[in-house]
Amino acid sequence: MGIGNGTIHDFLNGAVYTEVLHCALKLRLFERMGDDRLTEPALCDRMKVDSATIAPMLHLLAEMGVLLRYEDRFWNSDDAKKYLRPGQPEYLGLHVEHLLESVIPRIRLKPQEILSPKNPPPTPEVRLSCDRSEKF
Repeated sequence: MGIGNGTIHDFLNGAVYTEVLHCALKLRLFERMGDDRLTEPALCDRMKVDSATIAPMLHLLAEMGVLLRYEDRFWNSDDAKKYLRPGQPEYLGLHVEHLLESVIPRIRLKPQEILSPKNPPPTPEVRLSCDRSEKF
């Protein structure tokens, strides 16, 4: 029994969601939004950023449920207020930063390093089989 297509998509989406949360935290988006319900242009003006830069992130954060959206206004979900605004007792922003700035760079595999001259790709002569019936 495999993990399935849905689980693979969850893994992929998780990586994207973490990157988007990290970017929003670095921009202090949740903090700057406060308790207001803002249009995209009003939020961009408040943050001093270009709409083309932030619009995809706002829509993805709304899709994730971190921001709420009705018509043309966005606002922080209760979870964003609780976990993603500095100063809150259960703030998780430092955890997201730690993952993306310390942990992931150390474990991220780089194919160019794996396939370096010290570790060339397997050649046809190299046996990679685990078939126990083969005789050596």
